[in-house]
Amino acid sequence: MIRQKIIQTLWTKPYFENSSSLHNRFQGGWISEKYNAISWALSVSRLNRFYDGVELYTDTRGKKWLIDELQIPFKTVHIVLDKFDDLPSSLWAIPKIYIYSLQDFPFLHIDSDVFIWEPFKDEIINASLVAQNFEPNKDFNINALHFLLSNNAVTKLEDILNFKITENYDSINAGVIGGHDINFIKKYSNYALDYVFSIKEIWSSAEASKVNFIAEQYLYYQLAKKEQKKIQYLFEEVKNRYENLMDFSLVPYKNSYIHLISDAKQNPYACQMMGFFLEKDHEVLFQKIQEKYLNTSNGVLNSHIIQKEYTTITRSDISKISIFLKELANKNALDLTILKKWEDDLNFIISKEQNLPKSESSELLCSSFKSFCLQKDQLLAISRNNFWSLDFSLKKGLTIINLSNSISCLFKLNQSNYHEQINDDSEFFYLVFKDEMGRLLVKELIDEDLILYYLQGTIKGFDLLNLIINDDLENKDIIEEKIYLFLLSKLCYTSLIDVSYN
Repeated sequence: MIRQKIIQTLWTKPYFENSSSLHNRFQGGWISEKYNAISWALSVSRLNRFYDGVELYTDTRGKKWLIDELQIPFKTVHIVLDKFDDLPSSLWAIPKIYIYSLQDFPFLHIDSDVFIWEPFKDEIINASLVAQNFEPNKDFNINALHFLLSNNAVTKLEDILNFKITENYDSINAGVIGGHDINFIKKYSNYALDYVFSIKEIWSSAEASKVNFIAEQYLYYQLAKKEQKKIQYLFEEVKNRYENLMDFSLVPYKNSYIHLISDAKQNPYACQMMGFFLEKDHEVLFQKIQEKYLNTSNGVLNSHIIQKEYTTITRSDISKISIFLKELANKNALDLTILKKWEDDLNFIISKEQNLPKSESSELLCSSFKSFCLQKDQLLAISRNNFWSLDFSLKKGLTIINLSNSISCLFKLNQSNYHEQINDDSEFFYLVFKDEMGRLLVKELIDEDLILYYLQGTIKGFDLLNLIINDDLENKDIIEEKIYLFLLSKLCYTSLIDVSYN
């Protein structure tokens, strides 16, 4: 067991106050209170596997909910946040920063929507300063700083940093934050708290929540930069919109860290997968939460909320691609033969688009998900062996095509490396359909997504297993687990798959 102080914070006022403010944190941002509870339980359960307990900093109501009612296994509980009862709920990050300021020993603060499947690396445990990842010029930081500027609320911030804030918008993500440099962390925390309490005149604004990002993430990074302090990141870079940190289908084989950021908490698939992993980790705690929210509105998934994981390509985009290709050809970056290949591939996709009726898109993205919500309890209750006796197929209205070149390369293309990217022997697979607006949606199938290729006709789970496992009997259990989690995730999240219980 690795000895490192791990802490978490729950200030309940935003959780129980459904305000109209921007970035509302009602129910922690989750679909329902039930999944908020599951998130806390899974986060603590995973952390307890690698560390000597988790210390909770909360208020009286938080202690009653997490400890007395849910009995989530924290090591220690500190009731220190009742003093913030008069703070607007829109300033939900400020009590967290206050907790940072109380620490006298090295620590890592882990958000309750973070789940780990392996311990943090030594360079994180031993680092002076830690953050989840670097965030260069994020739109929400830019918007937040412009909000402060428009309200004449930047003077004290600029005095702390000693530069005009419009000169640099870089920050960090604080899903994990902390380190050994306690003097700096206290200094930063006190600066942040002093700044927030110096701009009380904008607390009543509907956009006041933008202050959270500045006080917690922007100021932490910029002050460290000013004082030439190195921040050790869990991830040097993350994909746009953090897709790689939110994909449960890759856990635990390719992904050992999940952070369900912002709108991801409204993702039905994410909520289902949290429950799936909590049940495996801590069945008694999972059942306790299930029973507490049985037959209550707080335990129901909102079936109208459907998140899409696809790259959207519109007709306008396709026109731009064609123009782009022609410009490259004119500059001799592409010869006419290669250009013709690209145009043929794009025209093939357009022809597929024309064969997909608009009327099917709404059924695909809405009705099918509602249908799944009626089936989910039966689906999740069956045994693993019975799961493989089900018949699986791709949802009606979806098409899988294979092309000779990768369309995604179009968005990465430049004159110097284009010819290195082309491989005439390659074959690329795409899932194609329309959304409810009639736009063409294209997703390149890679890794586990290629399983969808086998579902173009109805196939029994056992047959699918045998087809994919083939002769690789040595890795049979690993492959079976990956296929199981993939199918479960697609059933719970995207409803790309039809399942028959015959």
